[in-house]
Amino acid sequence: MQPSIKFVTVNLVCLAAMVELFVSCNPYPEDVASALQMAGHNKRELQKVLNHYSCNPEDSLKYRAAEFLIQNMPWHTSTQVEVPESAWELFYLEDSLIKNRMRDGAYWKYQDALNGYKYLAKKIFYRKLENQIVIKNNIPDILSIDAEFLIENIEYAFKVKGLDWNKSLTFEKFCEYILPYRISAEPVFNIRGKLYRNFAGFVKPDTSATNPTEAVSRVNKYITNFYWDWDEIGEETKDYGFFNIFNWNNSNLRCVEQVPIQGQILRSVGLPAVEVFVPAFRDTDIGHSSLAYYKSDGKYVVFVAIYQDPPDTIVDLWEVNRGTKYYERTFAPQKNTPWFLKSETEELPASFALPLIRDITSALVETRNFDLELNEIYEANNLCYFCTFVNSHWVPVGWGEVNHKNKTAHFKNMPLDLTGMPCFYTGNRMVPAGKMVKIAGDSLHPAVPSEDTGMLTLTRKFPHKDAMKYFTRMILGTTIEGANNKDFSDAKILSILDDTLKPYFQDHVFNNTEPYRYYRIVSPGYHLYVAEVEFLVNSELPGTSPASPLPVFDSKNVKQTEYFKDTSHYIGDDVYEMDCKAFDSDMLTYTEKKWVGVDLGVPRVINRIRIAPRNADNGIIPGDNYQLLYWDDGWKTVGATIATYNFVQFDSVPLNTLYWLRNTGRGKEELPFYYKGGEQVFTNFVE
Repeated sequence: MQPSIKFVTVNLVCLAAMVELFVSCNPYPEDVASALQMAGHNKRELQKVLNHYSCNPEDSLKYRAAEFLIQNMPWHTSTQVEVPESAWELFYLEDSLIKNRMRDGAYWKYQDALNGYKYLAKKIFYRKLENQIVIKNNIPDILSIDAEFLIENIEYAFKVKGLDWNKSLTFEKFCEYILPYRISAEPVFNIRGKLYRNFAGFVKPDTSATNPTEAVSRVNKYITNFYWDWDEIGEETKDYGFFNIFNWNNSNLRCVEQVPIQGQILRSVGLPAVEVFVPAFRDTDIGHSSLAYYKSDGKYVVFVAIYQDPPDTIVDLWEVNRGTKYYERTFAPQKNTPWFLKSETEELPASFALPLIRDITSALVETRNFDLELNEIYEANNLCYFCTFVNSHWVPVGWGEVNHKNKTAHFKNMPLDLTGMPCFYTGNRMVPAGKMVKIAGDSLHPAVPSEDTGMLTLTRKFPHKDAMKYFTRMILGTTIEGANNKDFSDAKILSILDDTLKPYFQDHVFNNTEPYRYYRIVSPGYHLYVAEVEFLVNSELPGTSPASPLPVFDSKNVKQTEYFKDTSHYIGDDVYEMDCKAFDSDMLTYTEKKWVGVDLGVPRVINRIRIAPRNADNGIIPGDNYQLLYWDDGWKTVGATIATYNFVQFDSVPLNTLYWLRNTGRGKEELPFYYKGGEQVFTNFVE
C-alpha cells in the first residue's frame, strides 16, 4: 500500500526539520539547551515534545509554548505523588451527584445519596486508595515530567486560548497564566485533559463564557460541595495536589494547598489564574496566599480560593486592604527579584528566597517610590528590606536596592499608610538601618518624639481584628429563649441580640417576668461564635457563683451591682458531647455550637445575660503587668505598671511618636500605635 500524499508531505517536513536541527551547532535557544542538559535521562522525553511540534508550521506557536515550559522547568520541584486511577473513580462518583444537585437547585434532594456515597467511599475506596498512594521526596520537574504530560498540557491550553476572556491576552501572558501545568509548588498530575472535559461545559452556560466572575463563582459552588474529608478533622494532612479537593474542608488544609485546587480548574477552562501572596498582613507577621484572575487590562481580581466569590472591583476585598505588598507566583524566573539582585554571599529571608515572584502591588493599591537614608551599611549586601514591626519583631514586606555611595536604599511600589523602616538581613535576623517612617501620599513622615510630654491612657495592646469583627456580626440575630420542656418544644423567644457586641463582657437586659427552668441562646446561623455567656440572677442561690466583673474603663466608675451566674447544669445542641467553652471563663475559647444554655433545676426568672463574643483577649487585663515603650531611633522604655482595671496610664511620656505596649506575662499579639486625640491609632491597621 502506497503512503498518501499528505503522509509523505508531513514526513518530508519532519525530515527537513530534523536535518536542520542536526546540522545546526546549537539547535535550541540557550535556555532550552541548558534545561535539556540538566534533564539527564529525561532529555529524550523533552526532545520528543520539541520534535512533535517542529513538524507542522501551524504548530509554531505551540513549539514556542513547549520551549517556554522546558526552559523554565529547572526552577520547579515538588513532592511527587502517584495516585491510582481509582482516585478518579472516586472523584467522578461524587462529581455526578454534585452536578445533579447544582443543576436541579435542590440541595436536599441528593443529600441522602451523597451521605450514602461518602459512607461507601470511606468503607470501600478510602483505605484502599490511601494504601496505594505513593509519595516520593522532592523531585525536579526537569527530571520527572515526560512527553505525554507536556503535550497534553499544551494541547488543552491551546483549546481554550481563543475564549472571549482571552482574546486580548498576549502570548506572553498566556504562557504565564494559562499554559503552566502548576500553580505554585504543589504535586502535579497529568490531569489537564480530564479537568477540561469535566468543567468546560460546566462553566460555559449563560454568561460565564464572557464573565470570568460568574465562572469562578460556579467553580466555588462546585468545590464547596466536596465536603467529605480525606483525613479526619484535626489530623495532620498530606499535600495531594489537586486531590486535596476531597479534603478542602479539613481544618489543617492551608491556603497554599487550597489555591492550586481551584487554580488548576480555572486554567483548564481558559481563565487566566495565578497565586497572589502577601509576605505578611499589616497587623500580623503571618502571610497568606489567595487566588486571582488576570484581566486583559492589566488588573487582577483577588479572592480567597474556594471560600469567596470574586468581587466586581478589587477595592471591595478586605484582604487587599489588609495586605502590605502583593506578589504573584510566576512560572518563569524574574530577573528583578532578590534571587538575582543579591550579592554572592548575601542570604535571603524566606519570603523572598525564590526567583518565581513578581511585584504586582501597584496593580492593586496606590503606591509610591522613594529613597531611604541608611545609617548603617553592610558592604556585602546589595539589598535592604522595608520592614513592619509586629509581634515584637521586624517583618520584611518589600526589598530595595542599596546605593552604597549615597548610603540609601531605593524602594519601589510601596503602599500608602504603611509604617516601617529599612533593615538589612544578616545572620538570619533583621537589623534596623534607618528611620522609622510612615508612607504618606506626598511625603514620608518620620517617627520622632517631641520635647513635650503627657499622659497616655491605654485600653489595648493590639487592635480588634477584622476576622473577630466578622464573627461578632454573625451573632446579630441571636435569640434568647426560655422553656419548661427540656426539648424546648414550648420555647418562648425572650429577646434578640440586635446590637453589635464589643470584644469584652457586656450585659444584655430584657423584659421577662415568667419563670423558666431552661434558658438558652440560639444562633441565627450554624454557629454561635460566643466566648463566654452567663445567665444572671440578683441574689446568691444554690448552684450559683459570683458573675464575672464587667470591664472598667474609667477609675471614677468602678462600683458595680453584684450579680450571680448560674452554674448548676449546662446544656447544648449536642446531646452526646456538651461544649462547655462558653462557660469555661476563658476568653480565648469559644463555642461553635448552634445553641448553649442552662438547666436551672427549677423554674426561675432570668432577665439578664452577661456575654462576650469570640475575641483575641487583647484588651487590658486587670492584674497583668504592662510595659510601655516609645520610638526614638530605637525602642526606649517609659516604664511598667500592673493593671488595676481594664486600662493603664503612663505619665511623662514623650509625645508625637510611635508607641508599643507589651503584656509581659502572656500573649504575643502586639502592634505599635500612635496616640491622637486621646485614642490609640494602631499602625498599618485598616478599620
